[in-house]
Amino acid sequence: MTDQRTPDFWLTRSEECRARAAEIRDPDTRRTVRQLAIMYSLMALRESRGRESAKQPTSFVAWLGRRWSGQS
Repeated sequence: MTDQRTPDFWLTRSEECRARAAEIRDPDTRRTVRQLAIMYSLMALRESRGRESAKQPTSFVAWLGRRWSGQS
């Protein structure tokens, strides 16, 4: 069985959580769903680092900005 959990897989989950959070009225629940979205984004970063051979560390903010702008 091939592992399908690529960075794009986790980023898609993150985007889904952010979209759902925007629809939630309860502030505590909304915050929890947003935190889950952040965790999914961090999982995408971890997967990306595991697949890259770059020696220099990437900041999460810079990496996510490149992903969202399509520069990977």
